[in-house]
Amino acid sequence: MKNYPWFAKRSLEEEGITKDRLFISESVNEISYSRPNKFEEKVIAVYTQGPKQEASPNAYIFGSFYRPEVAESVSPLSPKAFSFYKFEFLGTVKDGKYDISKIKVIPRSKGDNVFEGIISIAEDWWSIHSLNLSASKKGFRFQIKQIYNPIENKAWLPVSQQIGVNGKFLGFEAEASYHATVTNYKITLNPALPAEMHVIDEKLEKEEAQKTKSFSRKNQSLKARVESGKEITRKELKQLTKAYEKEEQKQQKDPDVISETKF
Repeated sequence: MKNYPWFAKRSLEEEGITKDRLFISESVNEISYSRPNKFEEKVIAVYTQGPKQEASPNAYIFGSFYRPEVAESVSPLSPKAFSFYKFEFLGTVKDGKYDISKIKVIPRSKGDNVFEGIISIAEDWWSIHSLNLSASKKGFRFQIKQIYNPIENKAWLPVSQQIGVNGKFLGFEAEASYHATVTNYKITLNPALPAEMHVIDEKLEKEEAQKTKSFSRKNQSLKARVESGKEITRKELKQLTKAYEKEEQKQQKDPDVISETKF
């Protein structure tokens, strides 16, 4: 708490809350995830200095930037991202053996439902390498920083996360930060998804895209080409993704679980 209105001073100080006092909460957790959006959390240890927290902050950071929305804001990787953002290519850097492309995310209009900042993508993997994005929500400013690493050479997953928030509301001014480190991943990939594919941009590689379309009309089906590592166009990738999602919904017997947390 950085500041508060005079009329709240007595009640807050009676609860031990004063200006510029620091409250700390630390925990060690085991977290499991399964599609489509089911989380289970087991608290191993917890330390709190300050008012008791009724819920773990992890419940607020499980959002994935691969999904269309994160905390009711449109993800820069959403299928409708180009309606909300402009993107600026900032160049490619080397991180070990990986080529990392840095992209600036620029909202087309300011608001509570968009992010701005930098997102970095691992070339050929087409996975998030890191991001530094901010968003506003009801007068508060959120800063999200994430670092991803390749796990078991199968998938890039977050290993470090920082979330900062500050703002004012009705005379109250506060700031908070959350830091998380994730280790000891054990993952099982969805066997229905291809491990590798080569995507051609029709706008930038017109000649290659035409060759691919000609090949697809005369030879293998789209699914067979993807499974064999052959090249496909962006349009074909979108068709494949929609078909996969439709098939998955048919096969899924259980209802979607929006969130499930166990302690």
